Amino acid sequence: MARRSPSSFTHYKTIAEASPDLSMMLYTITAKAGIRLNVDTVRRLAEIPNIRGIKDSGGDFDCLLQLINLRRDDFAVFTGTDSMILWTLIAGGDATVAATTNAVPNVVMSIWNNFQQGDVDAARRAQESLRALRDAFALGTMPVVLKTAAQMLGMPSGPARSPAQPLTEEARDKLAKALSIYRT
Repeated sequence: MARRSPSSFTHYKTIAEASPDLSMMLYTITAKAGIRLNVDTVRRLAEIPNIRGIKDSGGDFDCLLQLINLRRDDFAVFTGTDSMILWTLIAGGDATVAATTNAVPNVVMSIWNNFQQGDVDAARRAQESLRALRDAFALGTMPVVLKTAAQMLGMPSGPARSPAQPLTEEARDKLAKALSIYRT
């Protein structure tokens, strides 16, 4: 269970006020940080002029919908959960900051472009095709899997830094198989 930090508002407000000329985006990734920014805290932070949006990677669609209700011309709502890109757009969210873009940018852009053109079926097919790469995240640490995937798809990315370890040969074989759907 994620714990709520009573000082989250004060923390972000202090940073925003100390950096008035910088636009800021809030970021919540409860599974990694163990702390979540609740909707009420985000609502209050959104009133600070240089806090311009949030990237929500919590994976809780109900919470994301509540955040989307906060969006306005000067406060954007992005998803960071790659499996929810299309659903975020349909619900009125602004966009995504997706990890899978590092390996398959054309697929992520296809979701966006098809949605913008009104072709939700094509956007859905692109969204569903991300599942193969998302499932492959379990083969190792995310940066290693993404860097290896990018390399396998012809995009030089260099090795992940220590302490992250390269994928085993077995994991590389499984990743290569998962990536076969992206090769044209």
